[in-house]
Amino acid sequence: MQGQGHAEPDFIINDVNDTHIPMYDNYSCDVIQEKRCSYDMKVDSRGKQLLDLCIASKLRILWENVGRFLWKMSGHSATKLLTIGCMIFVWAVMIVVNALATVKLGRDIGLFKNTTGDISDKYYTQITPSGWTFSIWGVIYTWQGIFMVYVLTTICRKVRNHYLYQMSVLPVAVYGIYIVNNLANIAWIIIWDRQYTIAGLCVILITPFTLYVCLFLSFRQLYRNLAYLSKNDATKEIWFIRFFIQNSLAFYAAWVTVASLINLVVVLVYDADVEQELACTITLGILSFEIVAWFIIDNFIIDKYVRYTFSPYIVFFVALIGSFTKNYDLDARYRISIFLLVLMCTAGVLLIVKIITIIIRYIKYPIRSNLEYEATF
Repeated sequence: MQGQGHAEPDFIINDVNDTHIPMYDNYSCDVIQEKRCSYDMKVDSRGKQLLDLCIASKLRILWENVGRFLWKMSGHSATKLLTIGCMIFVWAVMIVVNALATVKLGRDIGLFKNTTGDISDKYYTQITPSGWTFSIWGVIYTWQGIFMVYVLTTICRKVRNHYLYQMSVLPVAVYGIYIVNNLANIAWIIIWDRQYTIAGLCVILITPFTLYVCLFLSFRQLYRNLAYLSKNDATKEIWFIRFFIQNSLAFYAAWVTVASLINLVVVLVYDADVEQELACTITLGILSFEIVAWFIIDNFIIDKYVRYTFSPYIVFFVALIGSFTKNYDLDARYRISIFLLVLMCTAGVLLIVKIITIIIRYIKYPIRSNLEYEATF
């Protein structure tokens, strides 16, 4: 090649300016070394460009996939999904805290100073139910767990091209208020452990109140959506909501109502120095009023909303059986014993009447779909 004079040298690669790198045989060793370094730099530069191109291509593909995912998710509500997620998380925390309150581990890790059983034994009342009665918490938490699972299923199931969880039949306000309820439950169990009885009473009263509000919203919205769900072959959702949500919340509400009244007795006796028998009589009077008032309202005033909500009667009956079996003693507690006996029998009769009423009205007087309201989303 040296004999060719000024002949155009061969090249092996073009650089970014479309110039070329000559073959090394045309140059001296020093020049060859210099050209070789220049060539290596240009190869590195082209390698970087190729790497950048690959990365850009991968990012473009990723962005397209994200775009397709977001497009698929366009029918969802981020706010409602976040609320549902928070509700399930707080509920799970509540379950863990309540479990720790009943075992030695709760004290070992420093979260609790006592067990709930120890506190209950210390603040004795003449209407506190037998220990076995408190196993009802297991039923409550299991039923609430079914409630959580059902809510999760509404995220991926539709009624006429609308995701079920977005419909007003499942108002997001219920989930938000239920979160407050669970937080109040956690706060109460910790306050009760520290034996702040008055503060504990104030906090535990939040639990039934928030559940009453949840039930009110659920009853109203289900009734307003009966026609829509029936017309769109979603009758099963009506029964799912009645059993998994409404009866679940009502069962829980009835029990914390009883628990709140027991806390009231504790405050009256141990903080206000009211005589034990008088405090229990006052509390049983309040419970009697609540049971009878609910039966009248349930069956004669708002039947079309709450007809199939039967669970509170089970709770009242079981709680009173537990209280009666533990505290019945005509010699030591005549007034309380008679009161408990009468109230227990009344609760049992009302439970039977409620079940019979549900069956008869289901057959003879079915609830008509409400055409006055249009479903909202």
